[in-house]
Amino acid sequence: MSQSVLQQMIEVAAPILDALYDGVVVIDKAGIVRYVNEANRRITGLAPEDVLGQYVTDAVPFSRLLHTLKTGEAQTGVKTKVLDREVISNITPLAHRGKRIGALSLFRDVTELRQLTEQLQVAAETIRTMQVQTFEPDGVLFGRHLKREQMWRLAQKASLIPSPVLLIGESGTGKEVLARYIHASSERREKPFLAVNCAAIPESLLESELFGYEEGAFTGARKGGRPGLFEMAEGGTLFLDEITEIGIHLQVKLLRVLQDMRVMRVGGRMERKTDVRVISASNRDVSSMVQEGTFRQDLYYRLAVFPIQLPPLRETGEDIRLFTQFFFERAKQKLGRPHVVLSKEALLHIEQYHFPGNFRELSNLMERAVAVCEHDRIKVDDLSLQQLSSPGSPPLAGTDEPIRTLAEMEAAYIRYGLQRSVTRGELAKQLGISRSTLYRKLKEYGLDGLDVSK
Repeated sequence: MSQSVLQQMIEVAAPILDALYDGVVVIDKAGIVRYVNEANRRITGLAPEDVLGQYVTDAVPFSRLLHTLKTGEAQTGVKTKVLDREVISNITPLAHRGKRIGALSLFRDVTELRQLTEQLQVAAETIRTMQVQTFEPDGVLFGRHLKREQMWRLAQKASLIPSPVLLIGESGTGKEVLARYIHASSERREKPFLAVNCAAIPESLLESELFGYEEGAFTGARKGGRPGLFEMAEGGTLFLDEITEIGIHLQVKLLRVLQDMRVMRVGGRMERKTDVRVISASNRDVSSMVQEGTFRQDLYYRLAVFPIQLPPLRETGEDIRLFTQFFFERAKQKLGRPHVVLSKEALLHIEQYHFPGNFRELSNLMERAVAVCEHDRIKVDDLSLQQLSSPGSPPLAGTDEPIRTLAEMEAAYIRYGLQRSVTRGELAKQLGISRSTLYRKLKEYGLDGLDVSK
């Protein structure tokens, strides 16, 4: 009689139990498995035909269902091994008219719980980050390091004046992003923002691109001529990226435009007044180029009325985790993989990397890792960082790792010494430098904020 009652209970509840995300197993009073729901296969890897009709401990040797069946006591938070999976279960007895007729286990994969916990931790950190930091529509992330705070303060001041701005920073440090921010924060925000990479266009074409040309100025010139970027950016901002790549001839013409705010098209005879704010950028040391005679001094002073230095990612070490989370979340959204989590080991390796490609490299790294990772968890192997040393160790000689600069190697060895909990006095002695020199280098490489032995 109890068997038919149990079967009736299963038939009534099955449509609901099959819709549950958690796994469900029901045994009868003899310990025989009478029901498993659809989620059981996903969680345990066991097909229904491998379980139904089996004595429960034959199918799952460490099952605690028999204990509840025997004692009538419910159990919560029970951890059980099913094949190579670990599950956590809540087990309850089933009774009819005061008599036990079976037992039910509701369980979930512990691995899924861990991933959910990591996702919640990442979400909490992201929310906390967004509460402290400011994101702009085009993806600007301010950061916390002193150098980046100084950079953004200068950018905010630059947005209040019409003077030319010169942005100096390595490739991938976000020079165009900063230029767009300055424009968007200025009174010219409703006017055009036009950008041109001076290194990507031959100088013969760049001149006509910037200043335009008249009809018949050269073979192939468009009928009626064509306005240049200065004319098209009227009232707005013109961003000249890699400005140091233009030749001396074009430097002279650009200087005159900046001095007189008048533009003459190629092949033309009439000058046109222009009201354009110029922001230029370079990844080279412009002052050194001036001394070498490869860049005009007068143009440099005209462009660098308001110079801003963009620090490389490796010099703002404590911000790497912040930026990683930002690009990680953006990659998950772009690729439609919201459940992917970043393992602590992978994050540690990312923090140890020196990123010669700066933000562009970090952004690409996160997008690639999200795309290739399996089981929704990014591991160290998913990062494909060929230049990584093991966390906590200095760069190794005799590897295929590209040659680093002396400054990068020095920073890596100082970080290594600090992570070994060597006092700063001992570390200075080992490096053969004074304590004051060490403190200066710690600040220079962005390592002064590390939580290590003093």
